[in-house]
Amino acid sequence: GIDSKTYLTLATEVAATGRLPISQPPGFISVLALFIAYAPKPVLYYKIFQFLLLIPTILCTVAAAKIIIPDRIAVWSAVALLSTAAIPAYCATVQYEIPTMFLVSANALFLLRYWRSKTNRENTQYLWAAAVSALTGMLFREVLFVFTLVLLLAVLLKSHGKKQALIVCLV
Repeated sequence: GIDSKTYLTLATEVAATGRLPISQPPGFISVLALFIAYAPKPVLYYKIFQFLLLIPTILCTVAAAKIIIPDRIAVWSAVALLSTAAIPAYCATVQYEIPTMFLVSANALFLLRYWRSKTNRENTQYLWAAAVSALTGMLFREVLFVFTLVLLLAVLLKSHGKKQALIVCLV
């Protein structure tokens, strides 16, 4: 892709200097810099990494979907996701879409599990997992800040009720 050359240039600079660019969120460029610094064929290995990252992405997507829709529809949704032309196209490029898709699907799963959890221990585990995936997502794509807001709203709704959550969100 067109952006792939830019990302590779930025990641090569990071691998050589250790300084992160201010023009991009640091997560994706840092991961790519690790491949450049340590992999004998960084572009090929990164593409393989993206392809392998599809497995937990699909598992998270199906698990999240099963919480809110019937199992059979959730599985067919995953099949439909895999069948789109965009997925192999993104795996063939050096882009942030596949890692971002993984972080979004993991965040959705953790938020839904948090929402449905019954014990304080489960609450805490899913809340922390959702927070980590949301913050990591923001390092890959700044627009994923929305997931952090969703996380905050979910926490407030569950712990304080609708009225207080809406007041906090409006402030």
